[in-house]
Amino acid sequence: MAQTAANMIAHERLYRLGFSAAVVVVVCNLPLGLILFELLKVVNQRLALLALVFISVAVSERVARSAGESAGQYRCPGNIGRQSS
Repeated sequence: MAQTAANMIAHERLYRLGFSAAVVVVVCNLPLGLILFELLKVVNQRLALLALVFISVAVSERVARSAGESAGQYRCPGNIGRQSS
């Protein structure tokens, strides 16, 4: 964990660039989902709506994960529930 923090401090510009790229992806995904819904509702409205729901859930999950990463609360899945020493 200390090595990760040291790498983030040493390469702060790269870390900020990656975070900014993640924000751009999140901002673009929801309008893209709405456009996709409008295009596909002519074919099958239920499936288009289902795709929109999945995209919305994925966007909200990504926002929550990005907020956790920016606050320094990211944990590896293998370390969930373990105490760090």
